[in-house]
Amino acid sequence: MQSILLHIHTATEQAYVALSKGDTLLGERSNNDSKQHAAFLHVAIAELMQSLSMSMSSIDAISISNGPGSYTGLRVGLAAAKGMCFALQKPLIALNTLTVMAAAMQQCLYQKQYTMPSGLLCPMIDARRTELFMAGYNGVLEPLLEPSAIDMRDNDTLERLLSKGDNIFVFGSGARKFADFFHHFNINMIQDASLVLAQVQLALNAYEKSLFADVAYAEPYYLKQVYISGRH
Repeated sequence: MQSILLHIHTATEQAYVALSKGDTLLGERSNNDSKQHAAFLHVAIAELMQSLSMSMSSIDAISISNGPGSYTGLRVGLAAAKGMCFALQKPLIALNTLTVMAAAMQQCLYQKQYTMPSGLLCPMIDARRTELFMAGYNGVLEPLLEPSAIDMRDNDTLERLLSKGDNIFVFGSGARKFADFFHHFNINMIQDASLVLAQVQLALNAYEKSLFADVAYAEPYYLKQVYISGRH
């Protein structure tokens, strides 16, 4: 029997919710206003389930793109996912956002029939100023740089990473800034990778291996310390 999974992504500017059965995407809803992710989320899930004539009790697990990314977005998404998992007694699948992005890049290149024996996949999220949340993977998604908060001025670390691939593929909100900073490398921008399809596949793989997060203790994967200003 094929598993039915609900997928949530609020880590970046574009949020989405999606439902899949096995490796088939049944439907999705998206929102491009990062300030409205909280208002969007529960309404979108209800609309999606209604449009497919399915009830929440029919899902087998919930997957969340759990960071790095927008601090507020991560908290919104994980709180919703944990609440539903508690209420429905369903398992939680927590995926690293950069891994989802890398899988999306891999799928995109595969669809374009691009071979990359020495290529490098670099998903990246703008972390402001000269900082990025980023990772580096080879063509079969083996990590060459674990998900990290990187300052682009740390040229030694990045130069060693970039020297590992003749073709460097970058994707995400930090990609343009990165390409401009390291213009002397052979950097290719990817624009049309689908995070939804990548999350569906990664979540299905995790579900089949019972790789579940602890619903009670799961926290957003911020990657760097959260600073909250205000009086104490």
